[in-house]
Amino acid sequence: MPSGPTTRIAISAPGLASPAEITDSATLDHFGVWSGPGVTVNGQEQSQGFIIDWMAGVVDAHPEGLPRYEVSFYVTPASRLAPSPGEQLAYVVSYEPDPAGGGYVYLPGKGDERYALNTRTIFRDREGQWFRASVAWDRAARSVIHQRR
Repeated sequence: MPSGPTTRIAISAPGLASPAEITDSATLDHFGVWSGPGVTVNGQEQSQGFIIDWMAGVVDAHPEGLPRYEVSFYVTPASRLAPSPGEQLAYVVSYEPDPAGGGYVYLPGKGDERYALNTRTIFRDREGQWFRASVAWDRAARSVIHQRR
């Protein structure tokens, strides 16, 4: 999939009547799909970006029973040679906010229907694992979820 700017983030869950959306470009700039591990700039793999606190590493175990949201990232391909112009679904993860603080993000692994879409967009070599959500993502996600309820 050709890279391009993130144009919309949709957060959905059974408890929401309709997806909560982030469309504000200033906020979207902080959560671009093409940032973090799997992205190389000037020969260096990026260690920060997206919605994950990469420096905290993989979470071996996280609390059970947290509410789970599906987070879908939409982009507009930068190339005019893209198969179809306009907004396209590029990446999907699970997000679980923890009432005790912080939250968790799961990058779908092999066997998950979202894996093929995600790895066509960007292969991070960390799929199939849970991570801590970044503070900025946790704050933004909780805010739009709260507004939707």
